[in-house]
Amino acid sequence: MAPSPSTLRLLSLVEDIKIAIEKDDASNTATRPDLLANISKLRDAVEAPQDSLLRIYSQPLQNAALRVAVELGLLEIISCASSPTPEMGTSLAHLAGRSHGDSKLIARVMRVLTAMGICIESSSEHYISNPLNEVIVQPGYTAGVRFHFDVEIPAIIKLIECLSKHRFRSPAYASESAFDYTFSASFFDWMKENPMALRCFDLYMAGRRVGKASWLDYYPIHERLIKGTDLKNTVFMVDIGGGHGHDLKSLRDKYGHEGLPGRLILQDLAAEKPKDTTAIFESMHYNFFEPQPVRGARVYHLRAILHDWPTPICRTILSHVADAMTPNYSKLIIREFILPDTNVPLYTACTDIRMMLLHAGMERTESQWKELLYEVGLELGGFWIVERGGEGVIEAVKKS
Repeated sequence: MAPSPSTLRLLSLVEDIKIAIEKDDASNTATRPDLLANISKLRDAVEAPQDSLLRIYSQPLQNAALRVAVELGLLEIISCASSPTPEMGTSLAHLAGRSHGDSKLIARVMRVLTAMGICIESSSEHYISNPLNEVIVQPGYTAGVRFHFDVEIPAIIKLIECLSKHRFRSPAYASESAFDYTFSASFFDWMKENPMALRCFDLYMAGRRVGKASWLDYYPIHERLIKGTDLKNTVFMVDIGGGHGHDLKSLRDKYGHEGLPGRLILQDLAAEKPKDTTAIFESMHYNFFEPQPVRGARVYHLRAILHDWPTPICRTILSHVADAMTPNYSKLIIREFILPDTNVPLYTACTDIRMMLLHAGMERTESQWKELLYEVGLELGGFWIVERGGEGVIEAVKKS
């Protein structure tokens, strides 16, 4: 009997996966997204549509189980287990005793987590750690679990009410975000008044950067920025909204004091002038809603700023930068997610919804970036992307 069309489809997908693995190491971060996409296609082809829907329904409950586990410290206890026979794992009784949680509740939570692939149930009511668990117990990712459940989910619950109030249009102002609707404050104002949530957010943002490709490794800085710099111009880079200056420090660490032609300036609302006269960058208090005081710099740098704001406000921010740029000399470097115009990866598509939810912001496609730059008198110099749909570098110049 000849194979059915569905069987042929499955065999074709399996062959695609086999070829991808043989061609490129599965650990290769550049090719991993394509391999995962093929694996997802295979799952979708095998899974009945009704089962796919049930899996989607269960996702909030998975988040809830993980949040309970974090609150009780279950994953940390399993990670730190030092049994004489580690293959036996940590017992339910031990988890209950160490966490002071009810054993019946813990057993129910652990059923969900092991089914999710977080920890392994080595035998009845015994659990051992695995690589996913070891990632979650890192402070940044544990903080991320708390932040997503405690801060984001309350706003998610109110999303339909919020969108209904605004006639189901994409929010154009920060006051129209579901977060503002839920907490009666903007995200940034609310975080200032809730230091525990702010700490979780900061830890999560720092943690998720670990292991990610640095823009210094895939964007040709020497060719595109250092080369052609006017040595008479003393300012090389202005890092706008650069927080504590981590990006400027990384830049200086890579190129040294002699490798960068000019001064580095950090601009932020909280920026303070360093007491150390040997500091590697200057600090300047600055609000990016106001005119840019440093004019004619070689580079203006914005990292993870614009996705926090709706398009009208982004135009204001970028217009101030464009006004300060010297045509055919200054360059604007934007480091953000760059979505493809079609078939956006799920994580990035969800991140766009997250930005809408929290800030009335958005993650932008290549076409949307080009349009936004054009609207403020800037031209695209190019996109540099390591992973499809991931974070990358957008270079822009001022029209002459």
